[in-house]
Amino acid sequence: MTNKEYKECRQALDRLLAALDKEHLEDREFVNEELVEIDYTWHKRQGVICGCFIDTFDGSIQYKYHPLRKSGLPSKNTCHTYRGCKISRV
Repeated sequence: MTNKEYKECRQALDRLLAALDKEHLEDREFVNEELVEIDYTWHKRQGVICGCFIDTFDGSIQYKYHPLRKSGLPSKNTCHTYRGCKISRV
C-alpha cells in the first residue's frame, strides 16, 4: 500500500467515523436546555443540559450541564456527567 492509498483509506474511515458519531449523538435521551437531576453515587445535583460528548472509554453519551444555584438559576460554570451516573428528568 502506498502512502497515497493509505491516506485515502484513512480519510474515508474518518468520514465514516464522523457520520457514526453524529448519528449516535442525535439519538441521545436528553436535549439541550432540559432540566435534569444527576445522581452521582455520593450526591445528587440538578442542572440544565448544555451539550454532550461521546465517552472514549465505552462509547456512551455523557452530558455537559450548568448546575443550578440555590436561587434556582443555572450557573455559568459547566460540569459533565461520568460513566455510571443516573440522569432523570425533573
